[in-house]
Amino acid sequence: MPAGRKDVVVLGAGFSRAVHERFPLLTDLAREVAPRLDRWADHSTRALVDELATQAGLERAGETTPDSCAAAGTPRPGFDFEAWLSRIAEDQPHLDASENLERRALFARAAIAIREVLVEAEQAAFASNQSLAQWPYELVRVLDVRQATVITMNYDQVIERLATRVLRVTGGTRVGDQPPVDRAIVIDDLYDGVPPQWPLREWTRLDDKARPFVMAGRPPIYEVDLRAVTLRLLKLHGSVSWFAAPGDPTGTTLAHWVPTVNGSEDEEQRRRDLPGREPFIVPPSTRKSPYLENPVVRELWRRARGALEGASSLALVGYSLPATDTTFAGLLSDTVARSDAPITVVNPRPGPVVEQLVRLGVDRSRIEGNEVDGDNPIATWTHRLLDRQAGEVVRRLRELAEDAGSQQVETVVSVHWGASDEHRYLGGRQVRSPGSVEGRDLVLELRPDDARDVDPSWPLADLRPLLEQTQRVAVDIAGHRRALFGETPAPTSYGG
Repeated sequence: MPAGRKDVVVLGAGFSRAVHERFPLLTDLAREVAPRLDRWADHSTRALVDELATQAGLERAGETTPDSCAAAGTPRPGFDFEAWLSRIAEDQPHLDASENLERRALFARAAIAIREVLVEAEQAAFASNQSLAQWPYELVRVLDVRQATVITMNYDQVIERLATRVLRVTGGTRVGDQPPVDRAIVIDDLYDGVPPQWPLREWTRLDDKARPFVMAGRPPIYEVDLRAVTLRLLKLHGSVSWFAAPGDPTGTTLAHWVPTVNGSEDEEQRRRDLPGREPFIVPPSTRKSPYLENPVVRELWRRARGALEGASSLALVGYSLPATDTTFAGLLSDTVARSDAPITVVNPRPGPVVEQLVRLGVDRSRIEGNEVDGDNPIATWTHRLLDRQAGEVVRRLRELAEDAGSQQVETVVSVHWGASDEHRYLGGRQVRSPGSVEGRDLVLELRPDDARDVDPSWPLADLRPLLEQTQRVAVDIAGHRRALFGETPAPTSYGG
């Protein structure tokens, strides 16, 4: 596992759109939100809703009704949906108190509409295991192994849905007579408890060493290390799964909600779990925004600062670095501009993002040559990241092979593989190699420990001659070749 400085990845709306076409970019989101606001607009906010529809390129069709926006024209030059949200979310000095309250009410309704649009997109995108390409799942696997920090201003739950489908905590520490931890990654692992989860876990005392916790519809999990060591997800602008009491300045009512009935959306259940709370999203705005005074939000921004200051590398993935988001631009200027971390811009049009970084004080030499553009730049970048990780595994395996040869200790290799509906874990006692194939790629043939037709595994030290000629490692499972992500040195026995 990596130590010290780690990768930081900033995800924008372009990332979610690359995962699935149903996820809207900002202009598309404005087009879908405007008709939903019609049902709430009154005489004081009607002009604002009409402005949003017109600026987003929609055409009004007769009387104002929920269906009065026709999907039509081109957004006006300079239109910025986030700036529009900020304008109605924050008190304006030229308006009286009643007008500012009416605008804030419109923002609360816009948050509801945004949540509706994005939840519908998520349900469509993740309707089946076959609806997505494989590269998004490969990306969260390699980010998990690298323990990267993912920072996003997106409100959707794309990373959460991907990670909870394919990542697992497996083969954990055994506590007393209790079984080792073996469970799927949950959202609370990704958030590292900020904000806290609801419904809360129900704790039962087992003994002085371990406590099991139970969530509806899930088997007991023993608290050895409560949260998994995995990628960390910092959502600086909130999320469609976050809810808080209106006007709460303390942050104590802010929680992320996890449906417990088949993972499906159920508004009645949500209201029972979190009565009186409403969707919590943060508009990109000035540093004086009251949303940024929320203690939970401030903690997330502090964590983002720490991650950026200690980054070994930074990738801006599908993120356009808009000038209106002055707060995040200031964070980059205060952290990344002063570091030596290489920066990758993953965008169909990387040029404007590069220029914005330079204006923030980033030395251009740290960016040039690292741009990734093309028809599907995010998939291309993901595959490059996988290749990089495979190469690092080769180097680590060489070190382990040397140790195994000199100390005669058994080493195990832990492998995570499989499509989203067939994720598996494999211990490495049954590791065989048919030899070096396809140039300098080493392909390991792996079988489960209980397979009866498998010959004794090779000691890792015996692989040293092959590893000397190897640039990357893959695994071959039932004819499907995949990258090998992680390895774990072990004492004389596996699984203890």
